[in-house]
Amino acid sequence: MKKSERFSQVCAGADFSLGISKQKVYMWGNAKYYGASTSSSNRMHKTPILVKDLESHKIRHIFCSETYAVAITDNNEVKIWGEWLYDKA
Repeated sequence: MKKSERFSQVCAGADFSLGISKQKVYMWGNAKYYGASTSSSNRMHKTPILVKDLESHKIRHIFCSETYAVAITDNNEVKIWGEWLYDKA
Protein backbone atom coordinates (compact mmCIF):
# COMPACT_ATOMS: atom_id res chain seq x y z
CA MET A 1 0.00 0.00 0.00
CA LYS A 2 1.33 3.41 -0.93
CA LYS A 3 1.40 6.17 1.67
CA SER A 4 -0.67 8.36 -0.65
CA GLU A 5 -3.59 5.90 -0.77
CA ARG A 6 -6.60 6.67 1.41
CA PHE A 7 -9.19 4.45 3.01
CA SER A 8 -12.83 4.99 2.08
CA GLN A 9 -13.96 2.89 5.05
CA VAL A 10 -12.31 1.57 8.24
CA CYS A 11 -13.56 -0.74 11.01
CA ALA A 12 -11.97 -2.24 14.11
CA GLY A 13 -12.16 -5.58 15.90
CA ALA A 14 -10.69 -6.50 19.28
CA ASP A 15 -7.06 -6.48 18.11
CA PHE A 16 -7.22 -6.04 14.33
CA SER A 17 -8.58 -3.46 11.88
CA LEU A 18 -9.78 -3.44 8.27
CA GLY A 19 -9.76 -0.74 5.66
CA ILE A 20 -10.96 -0.40 2.06
CA SER A 21 -8.78 1.41 -0.47
CA LYS A 22 -9.77 1.35 -4.14
CA GLN A 23 -12.18 -1.55 -3.48
CA LYS A 24 -9.38 -3.71 -1.98
CA VAL A 25 -9.32 -4.80 1.68
CA TYR A 26 -6.31 -4.22 3.93
CA MET A 27 -5.83 -5.46 7.48
CA TRP A 28 -3.48 -4.61 10.32
CA GLY A 29 -3.09 -5.78 13.90
CA ASN A 30 -3.17 -9.45 14.96
CA ALA A 31 -2.37 -11.66 11.95
CA LYS A 32 -4.46 -14.49 13.41
CA TYR A 33 -7.54 -12.92 11.75
CA TYR A 34 -6.04 -12.33 8.30
CA GLY A 35 -7.19 -15.43 6.44
CA ALA A 36 -5.23 -18.48 5.34
CA SER A 37 -3.28 -17.07 2.40
CA THR A 38 -2.28 -13.77 4.00
CA SER A 39 -0.55 -14.80 7.22
CA SER A 40 -0.27 -17.90 9.38
CA SER A 41 1.13 -16.53 12.64
CA ASN A 42 -0.19 -14.43 15.50
CA ARG A 43 2.30 -11.71 14.61
CA MET A 44 1.17 -8.10 14.91
CA HIS A 45 1.27 -6.01 11.73
CA LYS A 46 1.67 -2.27 12.35
CA THR A 47 1.05 -1.30 8.74
CA PRO A 48 -1.83 -2.37 6.47
CA ILE A 49 -1.34 -5.48 4.33
CA LEU A 50 -3.57 -6.63 1.48
CA VAL A 51 -6.01 -9.44 2.28
CA LYS A 52 -4.94 -11.71 -0.59
CA ASP A 53 -8.02 -13.96 -0.32
CA LEU A 54 -10.13 -11.01 -1.47
CA GLU A 55 -7.73 -9.59 -4.06
CA SER A 56 -9.84 -10.75 -7.04
CA HIS A 57 -13.01 -9.11 -5.66
CA LYS A 58 -14.18 -5.51 -5.65
CA ILE A 59 -15.26 -4.79 -2.09
CA ARG A 60 -17.93 -2.19 -1.33
CA HIS A 61 -18.44 -2.65 2.44
CA ILE A 62 -16.61 -4.12 5.45
CA PHE A 63 -17.65 -4.95 9.00
CA CYS A 64 -15.56 -5.98 12.01
CA SER A 65 -16.75 -7.91 15.02
CA GLU A 66 -14.56 -8.67 18.01
CA THR A 67 -12.88 -11.69 16.38
CA TYR A 68 -14.18 -11.95 12.82
CA ALA A 69 -14.57 -9.80 9.73
CA VAL A 70 -17.09 -9.50 6.90
CA ALA A 71 -16.67 -8.07 3.40
CA ILE A 72 -19.48 -7.44 0.89
CA THR A 73 -18.46 -7.55 -2.77
CA ASP A 74 -19.88 -5.40 -5.55
CA ASN A 75 -21.82 -8.56 -6.61
CA ASN A 76 -23.38 -8.78 -3.10
CA GLU A 77 -21.33 -11.83 -2.14
CA VAL A 78 -20.62 -12.10 1.59
CA LYS A 79 -17.08 -13.11 2.59
CA ILE A 80 -16.53 -13.95 6.27
CA TRP A 81 -13.33 -14.96 8.07
CA GLY A 82 -11.88 -15.05 11.55
CA GLU A 83 -12.76 -16.80 14.76
CA TRP A 84 -16.35 -17.54 15.86
CA LEU A 85 -17.17 -17.14 19.54
CA TYR A 86 -20.34 -19.24 19.53
CA ASP A 87 -20.94 -22.87 18.53
CA LYS A 88 -24.12 -24.02 16.83
CA ALA A 89 -26.47 -25.84 19.21
